[in-house]
Amino acid sequence: MVLKRQTVWLLTMLSLIIVLSVYYITSPIPTDQLAYVGEEAEQNGSNFVEFEEVTGEELDEMFDDKILTSFTNDEVFNSIRLERQIARDRLSEDYVAVIASVDASADVQSRALDNIESLRVLAQKEEMLETLIKTKGYEDVLVIAEGDEVKIIVKANELSREDAVKINLMAREQLGMEKIAVAFQPTNK
Repeated sequence: MVLKRQTVWLLTMLSLIIVLSVYYITSPIPTDQLAYVGEEAEQNGSNFVEFEEVTGEELDEMFDDKILTSFTNDEVFNSIRLERQIARDRLSEDYVAVIASVDASADVQSRALDNIESLRVLAQKEEMLETLIKTKGYEDVLVIAEGDEVKIIVKANELSREDAVKINLMAREQLGMEKIAVAFQPTNK
């Protein structure tokens, strides 16, 4: 029996998702890596986890995109993902143009190639984190990493502090970034 390449890739990714899900479900949370919320953070002098409910209008403002106002809540996540992908594609095209340029030095071309690889790795990490968070039972998740900050918005009617801390830890492990904002958008609004 001959398996197609896409089938093998799909089975590999599903296996990876299952293995990572089991790992996160069964692994204990080390107490030295806990992030505290609000007053607990101030008392412990530890990391601060910020999370809040966002409305559709606030979500639009977060991403500064006037096109999003015409979409419903379900379409907002997809449109933000699409905008993110388009922006990264444009950036990759710019880097490819630098690589293809005969005027660019080898060092500049090498940095452009590294930047393309960094964009690809970041996109994969965002998708992986979204998938991992979805396995926790959320309807939809949006992860946007820009610079040294990460914005995570989960679609849920409510988000407990413990869940926000868990999401924060997952983001820290997957992306290695310290500035993480977690928000939730109610599904029934």
